[in-house]
Amino acid sequence: MTTVQQILYKISAQLLQSGIDNPMMEARIMLAYILNVSTSYLVTNSNYVVEPGKIQALDQMMIRRCNREPLAYITGIKEFWGLNFAVDRNTLIPRPDSEILVEAALNFAKELTEPIKILDLGTGSGCLLLALLYELPNASGIGVDQSLKALGVAQHNANQLQLSDRVQFIQDDWANSVNERVDIVITNPPYIKIADICNLAPEIKMYEPHQALFGGIDGLECYRKLLPRASQLLTDHGCLFAEIGQGQEDAINAIATHNKFELVKQHRDLQGIIRCLVWKKLTA
Repeated sequence: MTTVQQILYKISAQLLQSGIDNPMMEARIMLAYILNVSTSYLVTNSNYVVEPGKIQALDQMMIRRCNREPLAYITGIKEFWGLNFAVDRNTLIPRPDSEILVEAALNFAKELTEPIKILDLGTGSGCLLLALLYELPNASGIGVDQSLKALGVAQHNANQLQLSDRVQFIQDDWANSVNERVDIVITNPPYIKIADICNLAPEIKMYEPHQALFGGIDGLECYRKLLPRASQLLTDHGCLFAEIGQGQEDAINAIATHNKFELVKQHRDLQGIIRCLVWKKLTA
């Protein structure tokens, strides 16, 4: 008979040997997923005997994780903004640092009294747009992505969060087919330089979709495409919220200024890095 405690010690040691950070936390998440319980349940039921079939399923998860496949892809779920989002290898895994975009957009939305229209460029799993719609019952949104498979994941998440009546997903390249004006544009585009692939963690460079990661030679290619289109679609009182890479703020703001945007705020992530830029349109 094998108990919860014995399993956790065993697999956390294997994870540590494979170079996984926070091995005990990940061990708890995987075992909790297999048993369909909370991680807190494992803490208070450490002597619970796990049946062999569950252990075999956990072993299969362990093989994948020790090969550095992200835990979120193995479980198919990632928490973002306190909500559970389905993810797979067609979508980026939502990261806590990106929550600063949601927070910034929500603060801006407090100034708006009319029904709010939101456009998410490069929506992926839909986490940014759906988190905003979850918090803003008077808002509706459009999520745009080149990947039809990613849009399928986003639609599933909208259905699960009961937001599908307020959102539309479109396969497009930076909203070329979108014609309506919006109050908020939010985006987390690819911004990693192609040459920086060697510096990425194995979980990222081996598993996450490269088309959602890399922004050309200088990392700025997508901003050159999306900023002109965002300028056309934003209402005069609207704002654009964009995630950026470390040290890119000056270069990206220069592109924004060329497209008649004025920088109004910048936000730092959990590590103190400037991660979100906010612009408003310059009006004549």
